Amino acid sequence: MISERKVEGLFEEIKGAMSHFWDSINSYGISRNSDVLELFLSVLLFKRISDIQINSGSTLFHIPDGCEWGSAVSEEHVCNYIFHVFHEIEGCNPELQGVFINKNSIINSELSQKRVLHELLYSLNGIFLGHASNEEMGSIFINLLEWAARGVLKNELSYITPHMVANLLASLAAQDREEYIDIYDPACGVAGLLVNIAGKLPVINRLYGQDINTMAIRIAKLNIIFHGKHLREYDLHIGNTLEQPKFINKHFELVVSVPPFRSNWRPEGNSIYEYELSKYGPKLPRSKADLAFVQHMLSNLDDDGLMLVVLPTGVLSSSNKTEQQVRKHLIKELNVLDVVILLPSSIFVNTSIPTCILIFKKSRNNKNDVLFVDASKEHGKSRWYNYLREQDIENVLRLVSDRKNIELCSEVVSVSTIEKNKFNLNTSLYIDEYRKEVVSSFVDYHNIIEKFTSDRVYFRGVKDIKFDLRPSVGRIPVDSTDIEEKERAIFNRFKREALPYLDFTPRNDWEWLALAQHHGLPTRLLDWTVNPLVALYFAVEDECKSDSVVYVYEDEQLPVDIKSDDYMDPLRIPSQNPVLCYTPAHLNSRIIAQSGLFTVHHNVTSGLKSDKIHKVVIPNKLRAGIKKQLYRYGVHRGTIYPGLDGICAHIKWQVDSDI
Repeated sequence: MISERKVEGLFEEIKGAMSHFWDSINSYGISRNSDVLELFLSVLLFKRISDIQINSGSTLFHIPDGCEWGSAVSEEHVCNYIFHVFHEIEGCNPELQGVFINKNSIINSELSQKRVLHELLYSLNGIFLGHASNEEMGSIFINLLEWAARGVLKNELSYITPHMVANLLASLAAQDREEYIDIYDPACGVAGLLVNIAGKLPVINRLYGQDINTMAIRIAKLNIIFHGKHLREYDLHIGNTLEQPKFINKHFELVVSVPPFRSNWRPEGNSIYEYELSKYGPKLPRSKADLAFVQHMLSNLDDDGLMLVVLPTGVLSSSNKTEQQVRKHLIKELNVLDVVILLPSSIFVNTSIPTCILIFKKSRNNKNDVLFVDASKEHGKSRWYNYLREQDIENVLRLVSDRKNIELCSEVVSVSTIEKNKFNLNTSLYIDEYRKEVVSSFVDYHNIIEKFTSDRVYFRGVKDIKFDLRPSVGRIPVDSTDIEEKERAIFNRFKREALPYLDFTPRNDWEWLALAQHHGLPTRLLDWTVNPLVALYFAVEDECKSDSVVYVYEDEQLPVDIKSDDYMDPLRIPSQNPVLCYTPAHLNSRIIAQSGLFTVHHNVTSGLKSDKIHKVVIPNKLRAGIKKQLYRYGVHRGTIYPGLDGICAHIKWQVDSDI
């Protein structure tokens, strides 16, 4: 049983030692790279083994005479000595071969002339690791990696799977059955998933993993040891899984992975595809490795096995022809997709893109339907990222187990319905994202709006009910993993090229962003109004075959303080406030006429989701009549769009409508 208070306290101590180590490294001009992390973790393992021996008098690993922790702390030439200790410990403990950092590491020569290693040993010397259980120490180790991945080493540890995501996947696996013989992760990273699953299931024969990153595999071995597991129970390999799979002829009862999002692969001349993957759909393009991983994982799955994979939500609805064909093949021809779970955005390291869990079974009990679960709304919030809480995981497990239609949460959808949607798996097609009401008349709309009495209520009208609350920059045709880089590039280009045409110069990036939105540049802003009649006009303004909708947003927050350090850059919004209200100081006539304001969004690749959003549906048959009634209230194109263009458009509408 983990003591959360004990883990948190010990974690803070070790994190402090690591922070001090980073500062020392930086002060000496040594780059903070993954080798430095591996050195820290190797020293931490040495301290852990030493402290266990002091605490209990015995340990799973033997420390040779002359290699004690105390000797290392007092050694003058500590750099050479510590690598000698690592070598000796590995020599006495065959299971530790290749676990400690190699003495030929590139940082060895840099550190040998400095006192950085002395400072590291001193900072860890006062932290006793012998009382922590394997479960507690393993939790601390994973938290340490996540902390480094979100901060000092964010560009080098992107393969870290947040421990609560690993916990959810392991819990889903354990929910289905209690015994697995063999388990496989084709993109295992630091083996977080494998270790987590091993901790939840009582009977496992062997765990297999492969990863292209050599550093990840080395840290994976450390992770296994810190969790008190035996390396002999794991079979880990380095290599490109999609091009050189190590377990091509082996099948597993459980296949689970978080493969790298939107990575590339080389399908041209790929004999592995022809040999194993072709039965799981057509060959995917070079830039579409997500579903190629799905094909590979299915090829390694037993006929009665379970497969769980985390992917970016783009694969659910991608318009790429080949990806559409793969979805069709997996759903209609093979009928292996069992569950789709939408996760919160911003829960992974270094990306805010929304993700999902797909559950596959070759032998399904529910052959005629697929369960959709929307788990994206409920989550914990930190300053810059979101995270799953225990109650969120329990909620997902309950929804998957019950497999029922629950408003706003889950829906059992027939395969035939999915086929009618051309195998688009976007959860918004099957689960209502907001509480909604359908109006029957203009008066009914007025009565519904009267229910919203908050001090800050905003309205947004859209002509097509299928349009979600997603900023325009989230709709540009680039991979979701590249969206933020592309957004900044087009924003900076606008600022450079717009200057000759401006009557005034915006005073900050917020005003630049509002100006760009006004002139049609894709941005992370959404237009809203405080006037419900204006929103209704926008909903019915243009002809459309679908119903229209007015979104109502009851905002409890004050408008964004653009002078705050957290909000100086409008393209980098903290996730703790996923949407903020902004009214620009330089108001143009159109914003004034429309009683307009903006929301600015942390995540631009998926629609805004909140229990503060309500959806008022305007049936298409009411469109023309409501537009005429709005005219009687003085809401028409001439007032909404001040100027000659608006006046002309309004006159034309009057002529066409015989008003």
